[in-house]
Amino acid sequence: MLLACLTLLHVFVLVFWVGGDLGAYYASYAVADPRHPPAARRLAARMISNIDMAPRTSLVLALPTGLTLAVAKVWLELDMVWLILAWVISLIWLAVVWAVHVTEPKPGTALPRADVGLRVVAIIGFAAVGVAALSGFVAVPGFIGLKLILLAAAIGFGLTIRRVLPPFAIAFAKALNNPDDGAAQAVVADLLSDVRRYVVGIWITVSLAGLIGIWQPVI
Repeated sequence: MLLACLTLLHVFVLVFWVGGDLGAYYASYAVADPRHPPAARRLAARMISNIDMAPRTSLVLALPTGLTLAVAKVWLELDMVWLILAWVISLIWLAVVWAVHVTEPKPGTALPRADVGLRVVAIIGFAAVGVAALSGFVAVPGFIGLKLILLAAAIGFGLTIRRVLPPFAIAFAKALNNPDDGAAQAVVADLLSDVRRYVVGIWITVSLAGLIGIWQPVI
């Protein structure tokens, strides 16, 4: 029963990650469409911000749930102290993610910088362990190493979205205040088009990670 619950929890991570991104993906078309009234576009933007918390939460919980499942299935031999530490760090990170969402601090302030810093550390750490696993330098199954590399790539796509979006707020405000401002409308549409491409990258990497977890190929 415990193993089934752990498996379901890890599956939920995939479901809410891809599902939340899908909802935000389609809502972005309403944000970019100047034919919609400003109030509708503003509501769609707020919906994206709220819906996006599902994949952001899933991103953080992917490692501790997967790690716990790997230990429960005896794929990994790991001291319980390290498992507890993984959960503590992940929950602290999750608290930072939600604090950023609720308080909406200015970019560059402490909370957003902490969130970005944790993501960079996660990318480096996951990729390093993944490569080490595939190279046989650590006692980690190759398929788990590959999942870690894909998770690092998914987080990287998310960080790239953050690098693309800074001009969005100003352009979107101009587009709402003046629907006839073609330049502002074009900036909004182009930025969201770029974001959607990276979101597709996230779908692909996360879906491949899920497939590998089910397939468990010997690598």
